[in-house]
Amino acid sequence: MGEVFRARDTRLGRDVAIKVLPDEVAKDTHTLSRFEHEAKAVAALSHPNILALYDVGEENGVRYAVTELLEGETLREALRRGAFPVRRALEISEQLAKGLAAAHEKGIVHRDVKPENVFLTKGGDAKLLDFGLARHTAHFSDPNDTHSPTEPVLSTAGTVTGTVAYMSPEQARGLPIDHRSDQFSLGIVLYEMLTGRRPFRGDSAPETLIAIIREEPEALEKLAPSVPAPVRWIVERCLRKESGERYDSTRDLARDLAACRQHLSEGRLTDGVSETMAVPAPGALRGSRRRQFALGLGALVILAVVLVLSRSISKKASVALPGPVRRFRLDLRAEVSIFRPVASFLSLSPDGRHIAYVDSDRLRIRDLDRLDSREVPGSEKAEGPFWSPDGRNVAFVAGGFLKRVPVDGGSVRTVCEIKPAAQLHLGGTWSSTGSIVLALGPAIGLFEVSSEGGDLRPLLKPDPAKGIFDFHWPSFLPDGRTLLLVAHPETGRQFYPAIFDGREVRRLLPESTPQAWSAVYSESGYVLYAGGASGRAALYAVPFDAATLRVIGEPFRLIEDASDPSVSTDGALVYVTGASRLSDLVLVNRSGRVERTISTGHEYTIFPRVSPDGKRVLMSEDRDGNSDVWVEDIDSGARLRLTTGPEADSAGAWSSSGERVAIMSGLMSDSGVVLMSADGSGQPERLPFRSNLLPEGVEVSPDWSPDGRFVMFRSGGDLLYGDVSEKRTPVKFAGSSFTETEGRFSPDGRFVAYTSNESGRFEVYVRSFPTGDRKWTVSVSGGVLPRWSRTGNELFFFEGTVLMAAPVSTHESFRASPPMRLFDAAALPTVIAPMAARYDPMPDGRAFVFVRQAASTQKSLVVVENWAAELKRRR
Repeated sequence: MGEVFRARDTRLGRDVAIKVLPDEVAKDTHTLSRFEHEAKAVAALSHPNILALYDVGEENGVRYAVTELLEGETLREALRRGAFPVRRALEISEQLAKGLAAAHEKGIVHRDVKPENVFLTKGGDAKLLDFGLARHTAHFSDPNDTHSPTEPVLSTAGTVTGTVAYMSPEQARGLPIDHRSDQFSLGIVLYEMLTGRRPFRGDSAPETLIAIIREEPEALEKLAPSVPAPVRWIVERCLRKESGERYDSTRDLARDLAACRQHLSEGRLTDGVSETMAVPAPGALRGSRRRQFALGLGALVILAVVLVLSRSISKKASVALPGPVRRFRLDLRAEVSIFRPVASFLSLSPDGRHIAYVDSDRLRIRDLDRLDSREVPGSEKAEGPFWSPDGRNVAFVAGGFLKRVPVDGGSVRTVCEIKPAAQLHLGGTWSSTGSIVLALGPAIGLFEVSSEGGDLRPLLKPDPAKGIFDFHWPSFLPDGRTLLLVAHPETGRQFYPAIFDGREVRRLLPESTPQAWSAVYSESGYVLYAGGASGRAALYAVPFDAATLRVIGEPFRLIEDASDPSVSTDGALVYVTGASRLSDLVLVNRSGRVERTISTGHEYTIFPRVSPDGKRVLMSEDRDGNSDVWVEDIDSGARLRLTTGPEADSAGAWSSSGERVAIMSGLMSDSGVVLMSADGSGQPERLPFRSNLLPEGVEVSPDWSPDGRFVMFRSGGDLLYGDVSEKRTPVKFAGSSFTETEGRFSPDGRFVAYTSNESGRFEVYVRSFPTGDRKWTVSVSGGVLPRWSRTGNELFFFEGTVLMAAPVSTHESFRASPPMRLFDAAALPTVIAPMAARYDPMPDGRAFVFVRQAASTQKSLVVVENWAAELKRRR
């Protein structure tokens, strides 16, 4: 392609390589355009096994490309010394397959995988070169473009050993190609590394092409008898003439190569079969190889029997050996609360021998080889259990403290205090290095502490600018550093699985996929997540490469009616079935007793608002993944639907007369405040409250001032209010570098109660309105979700799971007395609080409307052993 120079980047202080393109390339408009286009795509790959491209440009008419500088030799130069040891050949091929997989997932096909384009660094790494001229689309190939721009290498007798000798059959024929063409080329390279010779040879380029298209290579076992059968099967699968008989994903090829290399290193890869691999023997497809296949199959059967007896299946296997899938059900008491929009109530130990779960606010451990469970003494108010990596200890949160207890029956030990104790526990995880990460909310973030004790240290804070409000269900991935978690956007309800690598939170699935309420990683190579928008959650699976932290396939529905998944490293899965997401509206008095049910069997979402006369409730309900607003009569249960259509709408506030409501429409797109009649008559009025102050969408629960003049909402981390009559641009009421939310007008309209994390935790504050020049603190030990009584003499809020009431006065100025405890909502196992603001006081302040989980069928735990084997068969 041209000349390559060693150069010094004086600005960044590093050595680089500069490739200067020859005139015939630089002057070819089509070739040059393709080069620049592909260079941009390859620059985004950033993979350790692909040559890093730093820059392309032109200087004084000279076209050039700047890349990282590699020191070592090409694979072609190394092959001149003969064949490679099997382990080294596998190591190089695995790295090349990983690099190709990364490119294929970006839609880039190399088209020129050969020893000349593989560089072996002095550190032992393999790097793919010349990606800049690869095809970016996997669905088109120019029939006339059957050679690489790389200059071919000639050997003795004029045999072409460059590009032509490493083409796939479809590429040789000028047919459309995809990622499987690169697999064929990689198979040729691996064959050559193992034997020292190419599988397809001819005295001329046309004869070599004919051999690729029509002939079978000489058997590997003949040329290299020491190569184990699973390795031969991988090579032969890559060299199938039909691309459909190769690997569906190059990531799967990389996994099989890694498994062979690992087991070869451990001395466990035999000539018959691997203990853990299920690579199909190509002899099954060719009659001349039936004897080999029969022998291999017999060895597999014998080995399967041995494995069933010994239960010594490798925990690091990338492909599970086919075996029996066993299921059994563990019934739970009807009063055990399953649906928790916070941390999971159960966790399966890494060795698959125990299940820790919460029953009546006590931690219980169930050994799977026993019929009964045992309660852990000293585990009162337990929630969100999770295991140590060795399965010897289980951690949980109770009473504002992180605790741990040995599974063999030792005493409970306190790890640290969760300051403040009022924060919600949204899940935890324990790394192999002894670090524990907790998710706290609402809108608090991730914290880290040593499993031996100490103080919690901030690890990740919510980012309102990026629309992330909370993090749930963190769990360490195999590297012990990266976290898999569920992120909760600040606007709307769409939870989604994501990873946190210590620098940024990256979404794993597109927005069009079902929302995820929880997510776990299985060492079988999948992320499992429970989600969906219907009354019952389903369990989904998506292929995931833990090495590159990338999704490598499409998600699919795995199990209906399943939630709270937990997996072990030995291939077991446990989940909850019979846990309905349907909910009721109930009336709860000041002592925490449920007085009566208003309505039942709906999927209520957020923000119930009681009308000024106390006769109706404004509610949001999720149907088929879309939220709409309803009005319900508290006495009769009659329901009136106010909104329909594709926009997601959220309940908001009543006018002082109760004749109109202000709602939030378009949660997932163009959010805005809409005024409409409470009886559904007339045309809705969308307020023009959109400006450059609202880049992130508005708060999903607006409030309406008593005089009907102002509507208050939140944008990003600020509270804003707009004039309804004059419809002027909204202005900031409480705006700072901290997060302010939940603005609520006092009954006389002179004050606004809200929450802010300016002190380092969320507290309830009151400001004068509209000036905001005076401010008072109401809560003492943390507080969220403030609600005024209609008389204005009390301000309610949640301190953790405890509902508090602070006596207040707004006559001349604002005064607040110390808050009083009303009741702990956690003591009501079916009441969902305080997540998502699911409560509102009645006008007299003597009772509250709550959302609670509806009665459902008997809830059970389902345990599935070797579940991935069934998944492989189904897929």
